[in-house]
Amino acid sequence: MTELEIANFVNTKSSFLMTLLKAGKDELANFLDDGIHNYLENQRIKYSQMKTFLFRNETVEFEKIYFPLKLSSDWFGSKSHTDGYRLMKKENYITIIGAAGSGKSMLMVNIFHCCIKENFKIPLLIELRNLKYHKLSLSTYIKEVILNNKIKSNDTFLNRSLENGQFVFLLDGYDEISSEEVDKVAYEIEFFVDMFPKNQFVLTTRPGTNAERIKRFNNWIVDSLDNQQIALFITQQVKLMNGTVSKNKILEDVFKVENNQFLHFLKNPLLLSMFIFVYRYNPELPKTKSKFYQNVIDTLFTKHDSITKGDSYLHDLKSKLSREEIEITLCWFSYASFFDEFFSFDEPYFNDLIKKIKTQLGFKFNDDDFLYDLKVNMSILVQDGLELKFPHRSLQEYFAAALISKQSDEIKQRIYSEKIAKIDGAEISNFLS
Repeated sequence: MTELEIANFVNTKSSFLMTLLKAGKDELANFLDDGIHNYLENQRIKYSQMKTFLFRNETVEFEKIYFPLKLSSDWFGSKSHTDGYRLMKKENYITIIGAAGSGKSMLMVNIFHCCIKENFKIPLLIELRNLKYHKLSLSTYIKEVILNNKIKSNDTFLNRSLENGQFVFLLDGYDEISSEEVDKVAYEIEFFVDMFPKNQFVLTTRPGTNAERIKRFNNWIVDSLDNQQIALFITQQVKLMNGTVSKNKILEDVFKVENNQFLHFLKNPLLLSMFIFVYRYNPELPKTKSKFYQNVIDTLFTKHDSITKGDSYLHDLKSKLSREEIEITLCWFSYASFFDEFFSFDEPYFNDLIKKIKTQLGFKFNDDDFLYDLKVNMSILVQDGLELKFPHRSLQEYFAAALISKQSDEIKQRIYSEKIAKIDGAEISNFLS
């Protein structure tokens, strides 16, 4: 998507809204030409070039890495669809339900792009986890997202545009809403849709969050990749890796008869990306999910520089910590932040929690050096604007679960009864699998 496409989209909308809202050109300028244009251009810059698990240290054109997903109307595949954008236009209100790493957020970005390219409605991509930080109602937050992007007019133009259905609301990550807020947000979504039903709404979530019960919304489930899609995904991703992995060799190994019983691990785009990531150093297909993640952690710790530099050079760690010390610190950080229901974190939260953990563990290191190691030397944390997060949330869950697995039976039982029992079915499923 280019800057010119954004300009053309805004010009088209300007002419249309001038007639629809019976507004003068000057009246509409602040609302659309300055405000919406600035918002969409900011989003274009954010989403045209993306980082993924495979490409954590460099941006890649979204259109080169996006892989279309198959959506089914139920778990039995009664009806299927391969174009989320067309589905959204047809049904108006849809909930997309998919496991961790199934590609839900990438699908939302693709719908955003398609709205611009096809001169459809104005797309607003809302990350629902941010509601926790702003402590606002959904309606106020949506308007504030727009206002934060320099829309200068009063609420009149905005409300009239909402009433006339000029927006597509892409509500991403219902499962990342805190448990204390989820019922309130569900009500606010229903209320907002009732207020402005002519707009389109797409909601994404993991299974088990009760998002499928929200009124008006039709539920669509992200299908697992089939063998043909696995081959296409590998071909697409390896093509961007500059010859560091042989496409033919990885396809040959993946589809060996003796690996058929483990092929189910690769039916998830995230796990398939992880397998491609570690393949150069460990081509064995893991037999358990925990082994799968352990291979990824091993690679992040020991092979990062040889991947990016093409030799055996390894950074000295600024924190001077051993691998074991870093892992146990990460396990405690992941455990605490997971049950705090923080899946991305600003540096004050990170530093405050790390100070408490290192004091408890008796470790001595500089917090800035430790963060540098995690971000630069190992890429276990990534910077996303002002926030820090794991390359994928499932790594946070893995570290937290690894810590629990090492505790005594008595402590495990206490964690299960006091902590895990309070989280929803989707989180329990990911934690215990």
